[in-house]
Amino acid sequence: MIAVGFGIWAFKENGYGVNMGFSGIVLTTRNSELRGLSEGHCLGAYPANKEFMKKKLRFGELAVDGGVHTAFGTEGNVGQIVKGKKYI
Repeated sequence: MIAVGFGIWAFKENGYGVNMGFSGIVLTTRNSELRGLSEGHCLGAYPANKEFMKKKLRFGELAVDGGVHTAFGTEGNVGQIVKGKKYI
């Protein structure tokens, strides 16, 4: 009962529910490629954008700002991670 009370309090304080699933984590740790898809859901608000939920995401190499780092991105824009390669 106490947990339910804290949940109601948190919802009132934050003003929205939070999705702690994989999609919620990706939305809060996205890169600039996913910014448009996640607009309005950057804090993991539930339910997630339907267009975003239809996208296939993967974790891999992503070119940004003249360098390459690892991040989540859409399937066609993320490359294979290379063992031993230094990422920014």
